[in-house]
Amino acid sequence: MGSSEEHIRLVTSMQVSEMDSGEKRLNELGYKQELRREMTLLKTLAITFSCMSVFSGTPLYGQSLRYAGPACLVWGWVIVSFFTWFVGIAIAEICSSFPTTGSLYFWAAHLAGPKWGPFASWCCAWLETIGVITGIGA
Repeated sequence: MGSSEEHIRLVTSMQVSEMDSGEKRLNELGYKQELRREMTLLKTLAITFSCMSVFSGTPLYGQSLRYAGPACLVWGWVIVSFFTWFVGIAIAEICSSFPTTGSLYFWAAHLAGPKWGPFASWCCAWLETIGVITGIGA
């Protein structure tokens, strides 16, 4: 009986040593990794550029040039990019702490606590839906 317990302990320790840090964190959260993590730099850039549509902001260029001039476009882009960088850093930090599928909804529920978690996830889902609809409409 003792040898089977040693075998289980040995197999478990071998499996844990073969895991990457994301898979270990998922195990700590009580999840088993089911999706493969094989995003190359090219795949990541392709997804990023497909989400950053240049044409979504094109209708706004005429108004900005007419009322504020080209300096508004240049400095506006620089300032907004600077502050958006901080949002990206914060989301990356949360993502590295809770590497689960469902990302924003799970993070909102987990960070809001058991009392407000479902409401936070619901608000997050609706704000995301409204953002997608208005982004498509722009």
